[in-house]
Amino acid sequence: EMQLAGCLVFVPRTGGPAEIVGGDECLLFDDDARAVDKIESLLADAPRRIAARQRAAMRSANFSADRFMAAIRRAVLEGAQ
Repeated sequence: EMQLAGCLVFVPRTGGPAEIVGGDECLLFDDDARAVDKIESLLADAPRRIAARQRAAMRSANFSADRFMAAIRRAVLEGAQ
């Protein structure tokens, strides 16, 4: 939802959230100190920030409610055949 809203989401390197950000290195961190460093670095670099936001926008469509509903409908239709 945050990506859909246009936010850059910084997440721990391990676990499910890393998949949601597509393994984007500029959004992954290993510990709190590294998270702060990455956030500060991205905030200070407008071209990198814009590129990261564009990548996030492309990924966010994969997690939209519309895409989820379409996948469920497809699965139901395929199961009915």
